[in-house]
Amino acid sequence: MLRALMVVMVIGGVARADEKEQVRQAMHTYYSGEVRQVIPWSLTGVTAGVTGGVLVAQPGDLAKTSGGVLLGLGIFELAVGIGFAVRTLPMRERFDLLLDSNPQEFVKTEREHLHRIITRFQPIVRITEAVLAVAGASLTIIGRSVGNPRLEGVGIGVGAHAVALFAIDWAVLDRALAYGAALDSWTPPTP
Repeated sequence: MLRALMVVMVIGGVARADEKEQVRQAMHTYYSGEVRQVIPWSLTGVTAGVTGGVLVAQPGDLAKTSGGVLLGLGIFELAVGIGFAVRTLPMRERFDLLLDSNPQEFVKTEREHLHRIITRFQPIVRITEAVLAVAGASLTIIGRSVGNPRLEGVGIGVGAHAVALFAIDWAVLDRALAYGAALDSWTPPTP
């Protein structure tokens, strides 16, 4: 009987260790994805910047204005993408240590973090991007209808950029939801 109890305890410990490693893998996937966000952010930033630079050099107010907006947004986006990656890089190691040293605190901390991402940050970001896309389209239409190429150019620059960012941020939400599901499926052992 004692031997059977020991086998059950060992198997239970192995199952818990496997669950912990699944959570660790989900955490690594989440934070690696966050670091990789520098790629689409930087690509859209560089693309917008180069496009903006080319347009600024063209004749006409429409080209110059939309180019200026794209150039400015591109530089901003490139800086944000790089800054985000640099800030996120050390997080995975820090959370690996916390997962090993205090699994309860790890789960509590990360659930709170993901709750903020999913319920506050992502809705604000996506609503802002959607509003900017609609505003860009509206400015483009108004600028075209009143014969104001500068207004039309601002609309094109803002609207196009907002749509690209909306798509990028959708991937962030998917990653956060998957990580949250992994956290919610695990109950860390009590000390």
